[in-house]
Amino acid sequence: QAYDATGRLFEGSGAEVSTPLWVCGHFVAKAFAPLIDDAAKEELRGQTFLLWQTKSAVQPLGTEDEWAQLAEMPPLVKRWADDGPAESTLRPGKVDTANGTPDDYRHLMKALP
Repeated sequence: QAYDATGRLFEGSGAEVSTPLWVCGHFVAKAFAPLIDDAAKEELRGQTFLLWQTKSAVQPLGTEDEWAQLAEMPPLVKRWADDGPAESTLRPGKVDTANGTPDDYRHLMKALP
């Protein structure tokens, strides 16, 4: 959430990128937070840091109904899906298999050809 509020992204040329980087709270943010802490340390000033994000910024929406498939899953899987709160202020969404609908998260997805 700290990156969502204050983060800026620059090209190698130094030009600022207008579209902010999406830092996935489930995966990338867990590595990004200590990297930022390290970058702030005086003894590391001037060092180059690299964050390698392999997760796509696009959340693909396929042709199959993932919500219907999730509804058929065992209770343990549904609890797992429900327990993953959205941490991003730039990409708010949630899954609530008991009381929610696909509209709670599908706005974050993009239909691919």
